[in-house]
Amino acid sequence: MKVSNCLIAKMTAYSLLIAMTIMLVCLVVLEQTFKNPLLDCLLITGIILLIIALTKIRTITYEFSGGCVTIRKIHPFTFKKFVSPDVEFPQTYIRDYNVQNNMVLGSLVLKIKSKRNKSYAIKMRLFGFSHSQRKQINSSLISIVSKNNFNPTI
Repeated sequence: MKVSNCLIAKMTAYSLLIAMTIMLVCLVVLEQTFKNPLLDCLLITGIILLIIALTKIRTITYEFSGGCVTIRKIHPFTFKKFVSPDVEFPQTYIRDYNVQNNMVLGSLVLKIKSKRNKSYAIKMRLFGFSHSQRKQINSSLISIVSKNNFNPTI
């Protein structure tokens, strides 16, 4: 099973890029016609905030296949054919999880225990995932956790 927010993340990134371009054009046109420093300051602040938001956007791919859970995070403007996984581990390492669903921005926390009995928590924002995609992730994690807690191998 593979779930990704690629379409929403790319649409958001391109929308931010278009908004930045419009604000830059407005800044140049208004600078030549009006000499209003307050408006210039507001436009520059808006452009800086849009740049910060654009650098924070990530395309996230959650993949569960073959007993392995893989999470890949890349920027929407990266055009690589192969993207190395950000996190990859066997399904037996997952002990618990927590999914928080909000309208736009949800989060997923995976609690992992390795062979050396070290505990880790992997946090992932679920921006751009639809309700059905979140249900798919949740159902796969329910099956993994119930299998691991019923028959612990570590």
